[in-house]
Amino acid sequence: MISGFARHNDRAHQRIEGFRDELSRAGFRLPEANVIEKPFGFDGGRAGLKHLMQLNSRPTAVFCGNDLLALGCLFEAQSLGNAVPQQLSIVGCDNLPICSQITPGLSTVLLPTYELGQRVATALLDWLTLDRMPESECRLIELVVRGTSAPPAS
Repeated sequence: MISGFARHNDRAHQRIEGFRDELSRAGFRLPEANVIEKPFGFDGGRAGLKHLMQLNSRPTAVFCGNDLLALGCLFEAQSLGNAVPQQLSIVGCDNLPICSQITPGLSTVLLPTYELGQRVATALLDWLTLDRMPESECRLIELVVRGTSAPPAS
């Protein structure tokens, strides 16, 4: 996993923990050495993949904390000569418009950000005008599968 810095970023921290939890539920463990924290952006994704490729056990898939990290990871994989997705799958998070426009298209997690914004605004207005404390809510996310992800080669 390539993440942004999680120390002062709750969302980055929660994405790491959520990724770890889901891998654990599927019977896998994510070693601490396989979680790379870099600045959010293309350069962070490139540097993160360089680091992961130096591990004794090279990854066959990388989940990135946002699409900019994932795109940087993809650019670095291509520059290193790694076939995506045949040798390395890459998945981002946010579903930026560019994800569907590049080749191969970036697989990514679609977050309902518009709906989240509406719900936050409504909850805040209710809290301020009706003195009704907001309740915690969960929203569904969607995996948008494109050309950067595939089952691992056998």
